[in-house]
Amino acid sequence: MQWLKSLVIGMGILILLGLALLTFGFIKKTGDPSWRLFSSQAPSGTPPATPTPRKGGPLEAFGELNLPLPQGCAIGRITPDGERAYIKLRPQGATKGAT
Repeated sequence: MQWLKSLVIGMGILILLGLALLTFGFIKKTGDPSWRLFSSQAPSGTPPATPTPRKGGPLEAFGELNLPLPQGCAIGRITPDGERAYIKLRPQGATKGAT
């Protein structure tokens, strides 16, 4: 009976540690979407690739993108956010205020 109590307590501790690790990972992922727990380290001479937070200055160019749109769609709005750009589509004939 003693070994069963020890087993239950040990499994409970493992479950709590797993939940803590999972919560830690979710919190880190919200701050940096490219973060990974088990990843190879960058070479010591190169700085880690981190997104630069926007401080009100101009943003760097995202580069070119080939975005084939379906028939009848147009780009409504493009919103840059750190390393990402959010593209909202609208119907071809809709006005800009209708998005």
